[in-house]
Amino acid sequence: MANLHRQLQFFNPDTLDMPKVTIIGCGGIGSYVAYYLAQMGVTNLTIWDRDIVAEHNISNQNFTLNQIGAFKVDAIKDSIIAKIGEDDAKNITVKRSFFNSESKIEPGIIILATDNIDSRKLIYEVTKKSDGVSYLIDGRLGGELIRILSIDMESDSQKSLYEDSLFSSSEAEELPCTAKAIIYVAARIASEIVYETKVAITNRPDCRTEIIIDYVSKYQEIDNNPFFERD
Repeated sequence: MANLHRQLQFFNPDTLDMPKVTIIGCGGIGSYVAYYLAQMGVTNLTIWDRDIVAEHNISNQNFTLNQIGAFKVDAIKDSIIAKIGEDDAKNITVKRSFFNSESKIEPGIIILATDNIDSRKLIYEVTKKSDGVSYLIDGRLGGELIRILSIDMESDSQKSLYEDSLFSSSEAEELPCTAKAIIYVAARIASEIVYETKVAITNRPDCRTEIIIDYVSKYQEIDNNPFFERD
């Protein structure tokens, strides 16, 4: 069993009404988010993905060489069990499939960690029709650019903001295959999403709606307020 003593002043799962957290996508974002959440004591997880661990995933996703060929969801659950123990991981459910229009969303918090805009549109449409979803947290990355949207599903203005972010797939920038992902970007976005999840569980009004981080131009913005700016 994981000993959480060092973090209890920040986050004590034993004193909280823990929601179900559904992570859709278990790659460069989702594989770290699931692992970090479980390590923090958020273990009521459902993780969706049909992809298999490939050799090129090892450098920037949370998998090991001996997991190549396994379903990503199985591999990350195995890693979580190795980290916190099987008993603490008993509420983790894996779905070895891609999310589709017939998939069911469980009440709680949804973390969107897919790799294309069309899947986000589909998941959002299902989420809107589902009862009991409190927050949708969408992490997007490309190269050295991060964008996170934390949407209170009871707020019409925040849902409108999110809908405006769902551009056409034809507008998506195609990055070179050697400039799509690197570990520090994956770790940074996962950490920010885990923090947003913690705040959504403990104090929803303090959630930050939009975060933009651009390593190339040395720029960060939170809810339209620059945190650090270009040189």
